[in-house]
Amino acid sequence: MIDLNRVLTFTEAAEKWSLAGGNTLRQAVLRGKFEPHEIKKSGTVWLTTYDAMHRVFGEPHSDIFQIPLVEIIASLKKTQAADRESFNKRIAQALENSQKLAITESIMGKEVVLYIFSSYPEYENWLALISRGQPFSSN
Repeated sequence: MIDLNRVLTFTEAAEKWSLAGGNTLRQAVLRGKFEPHEIKKSGTVWLTTYDAMHRVFGEPHSDIFQIPLVEIIASLKKTQAADRESFNKRIAQALENSQKLAITESIMGKEVVLYIFSSYPEYENWLALISRGQPFSSN
């Protein structure tokens, strides 16, 4: 059975992978980057799958960098400063690359976004609050 949620138009795929547009994918077709079974033209619309896009272009670009809350708590418990710095550097890099940081938690089997930060100082302020065991601010 084909899962139509895993099928994308070239325009949708280009947006998700932050490519210049559907034309980038059509050029990839002409260059033989896709296997024949990975693409289809339906009328005037080209279609492909997440798996094909992942194989050809790698991970999709996302404007949101997600970190589970349990990973943040684990990083706070690490005794090695270098481990904590490495973890925080990943977060800082994502925010510097214009991504938003989403703190997530799995609740009843679903991934739920608890907080979203747009800058590293916002994240640092929140981190300081949870590090001290203070209640979360609604600001």
